[in-house]
Amino acid sequence: MTIGERINKERKQLGFSQAAFAALGGASKGSQIAWEKGSAFPNAAVLAAWAKVGVDVTYVLTGERTKEQALWSVLNSIQGFLQLIAHDEELREACLLANDEIEASKRGEDVGNKAELAIFALLKKSPALLLDQALFEDMLEKLEFVLDAKELTLSSSSKAKAVMHLYRAVQAAGRRIDLDMVESAIKSVSP
Repeated sequence: MTIGERINKERKQLGFSQAAFAALGGASKGSQIAWEKGSAFPNAAVLAAWAKVGVDVTYVLTGERTKEQALWSVLNSIQGFLQLIAHDEELREACLLANDEIEASKRGEDVGNKAELAIFALLKKSPALLLDQALFEDMLEKLEFVLDAKELTLSSSSKAKAVMHLYRAVQAAGRRIDLDMVESAIKSVSP
């Protein structure tokens, strides 16, 4: 894998567009495209800026991951899969807690379950894992109600996307679903 391919992989893993990733280092989208094609290379200032958001600079330059950066790479993949807020510090904190508990256990110390509780709290925030069946049913019923009332139809895929939109809105607002939220979800998936 080339340096350009590794830059592309790191950018995508962190969830940045080409323009946003380039802007981190004060560069243009055109520069980012050239870096990813391998026709040019970022300077040290750009690499330092990327390192601040979790890029494994050693990996970009050599193809070898450092132990710490390998952990952050795994965490970023998990974060992306769970569709958690980008760069969510809670995930890192939960994993650091788990690591501390593992190390304490190796030393024969009594460990609590703080990491487990932190991880379960994160899983409940993930729109990829709808853990609350009653909430899911409520969202689906309200979606169907609004669609019927407005004489609209959505494909199964669009309904699923609307429910995910609703779930994120409920998690962000920290309150029950209202009809405005449902209408916003429908608009987000309608052509």
